[in-house]
Amino acid sequence: LSDALKKIDVGPSPKPGQIKAIDKKKILSLIRRERYLPEDVRISSPDRIYVKRSSQLLAESDVRQFVESRIRTDFKGLSWELIRFEVSGLEAYPTGKIEFKAPPENMVDRKGRLSFFLDLMIGQKSVDRLTVKGQAAVYQNVVHAAVSQKRGTVPVRDQFYIEKRNIFDLGEGVVTSLSSLENKVLKSGIRKGEAVKTSHLSDPYLVNKGDIVTLVASNHNLRIVTSGLCLEDGYADRLVRVENLSSGREVRGIVKAKSRVEVVY
Repeated sequence: LSDALKKIDVGPSPKPGQIKAIDKKKILSLIRRERYLPEDVRISSPDRIYVKRSSQLLAESDVRQFVESRIRTDFKGLSWELIRFEVSGLEAYPTGKIEFKAPPENMVDRKGRLSFFLDLMIGQKSVDRLTVKGQAAVYQNVVHAAVSQKRGTVPVRDQFYIEKRNIFDLGEGVVTSLSSLENKVLKSGIRKGEAVKTSHLSDPYLVNKGDIVTLVASNHNLRIVTSGLCLEDGYADRLVRVENLSSGREVRGIVKAKSRVEVVY
């Protein structure tokens, strides 16, 4: 009889942590419906039975701890902090081991923002999807100009300094060491106190506009060497326009060495 009674379905359970009341009439009706009961059986029951489903609570700090562990891996070796963090959708959950399933990509975008869904798993089953939002800061040593710099000048280390900054405030391509300035020229001006970026720097020109260069034209059987007037600044292994001083014609060539350009056809 005990085993038979345990198999009676009295309806769905309440949500985790909530209470459901089962009325006496419903209980008696479900029991009497069973055919195994003798006709003279007497059933007694309280007027109402209350069922509370066991549960566990998840704190925002638990989610934050998981997110911080991921960020620590993504920015290993760097100084960082979460400036703002919030989770929406938290509630009571069924008992069991809680695990999180995060998106495979970085949690932090290029501007330091956090905005993604976090799947909450219990017993390898997804029970909820949380919304995580926030703002992170990652700090690095960044090169700054101590004085204003003009376009075309060669950087002098004494005119720059290092300061730790949140790289998300500066955007991509910041220069993080003074050694990166060596053998470079400024292809754009930099204001005093401005962070230096790789877009400010370029390799020095091998030829300059107005230079007289050696112009070499060759094929399998023939090699011609003459002089040319460089019509624009040129980098190593880059195309540049040159005026052939012998013919007066403008040609294009690849800068191969200081004052040496090889004609392309």
